[in-house]
Amino acid sequence: MSEFYEMLSKYYDSIFPFSDTTFSFLRKHCPDGGSVLDIGSATGSYVNAFKSYGYDAVGIEPEESLAAGNENVVKGDMRDLPKTFRGRFNLITCIGNTLVHTHSAGEAALALTGFCQSLKPNGKCVVQILNYARILEEGVTELPPIETDQLTFLRSYERTGRYIKFKGRICLGDDVLDSNTFLYPLTAEELRQGALIAGFNRIDFYGDFQGSDFNRSSSFMCVAVLSK
Repeated sequence: MSEFYEMLSKYYDSIFPFSDTTFSFLRKHCPDGGSVLDIGSATGSYVNAFKSYGYDAVGIEPEESLAAGNENVVKGDMRDLPKTFRGRFNLITCIGNTLVHTHSAGEAALALTGFCQSLKPNGKCVVQILNYARILEEGVTELPPIETDQLTFLRSYERTGRYIKFKGRICLGDDVLDSNTFLYPLTAEELRQGALIAGFNRIDFYGDFQGSDFNRSSSFMCVAVLSK
């Protein structure tokens, strides 16, 4: 995975820019300030935004090439959160399709258990992944390209046994950069079951960060709000 995200690191904020809509959705679930943990925080743009609004916010990111230079982001793995995180946060966010970097539904449930244990009573966790039920059933092999003034980011999927091989290509004029990583295509139902196993009491699904209804057959993404 490091090689893939090392390729992305220089252009990450251009390819995946900060979204006011996403941030507003996240803040809605912790409106009065408090403590926030952003898991898979990449360059830390959402952590920085929470900090600017007075939240006690920290990010955790396994890829040094992404987190380098941001004092609000520490290196770490979502499957092994520090014991010092236990019962510490009002809100945990895990967006950007991060949870599917686990290797199975069971491993995703284990990660979610760590999320739940890291929340204060009545805390919430927002998890966003792609709608893999639709991707698997329709045999989706390509995601929409992302185009900026600087580059084009092409994304394709190749089913490999129980995993999906996610292939990324960055086109910078005549220069082309290729890399890939493997993802576990976690479905919304597997996410629901994992959240219940983890100890969450309520799971609400949305189809996007605008709060649209989640539709298994048509939604591009799955946004889950997990309440402890």
